[in-house]
Amino acid sequence: MGKIISKERAAELVKDGDVVGINGFAFGFGFPEGLAKALDQRFEEEQAPRNLTLMFASGNGDGGRSDFGLDHLQKRAW
Repeated sequence: MGKIISKERAAELVKDGDVVGINGFAFGFGFPEGLAKALDQRFEEEQAPRNLTLMFASGNGDGGRSDFGLDHLQKRAW
């Protein structure tokens, strides 16, 4: 696998129950908005992934949960 992959491919790699680490300072400053949207799109199509643990290494607001609907994907957030 190369070091750079598409947001869609990254979203495909996330499985039910995974821990997803996200870094960046809110929207526009490193938050992976494209990945959040791709995860939401995948969930709309496949009803997966579910029960994720989202870990934020810095202040991301609510980490996209309200803006991208990631609340239905997660089991918990850190």
